[in-house]
Amino acid sequence: MIRTVSRCAHCQSLVVEGVRLDPVRREIIVGDAKATLRPSEVAILQRLIEASGTAVHDERLMIAVWGRKPDGGPDSAKNGIKVGICRLRGKLRLIRAPLSIRAVHGFGYALEPAHPKADTRVLRRSELTEARTAAALDEVPA
Repeated sequence: MIRTVSRCAHCQSLVVEGVRLDPVRREIIVGDAKATLRPSEVAILQRLIEASGTAVHDERLMIAVWGRKPDGGPDSAKNGIKVGICRLRGKLRLIRAPLSIRAVHGFGYALEPAHPKADTRVLRRSELTEARTAAALDEVPA
């Protein structure tokens, strides 16, 4: 879970888990590493950071990017968000950011720590099978 988000009043930057988003310069920065973002990527990441780890619905991300639901139908808009998320994930990995973007099935996306403690332990084969089965059951619509 994301603990704190801080906002720099004079430069409009957001800082979370050691990652700084500078929306004016369109950059994400971790230490000395930085990556340049497209305007749509800035809008998506800013909305995810402001949600502090809570899932953000696809439609809210569409409004953050385009200011409204875009023309071209929902599939076109959702595809635009998926492309932006994919690019952001790559850039977060590139600069070794301690954050990742998780898809919330049927809803949207959430920003979370890249290496949650629960995922660092070694699983026995039986535990791995149980985890996969549980994940498959979670994806079945009720």
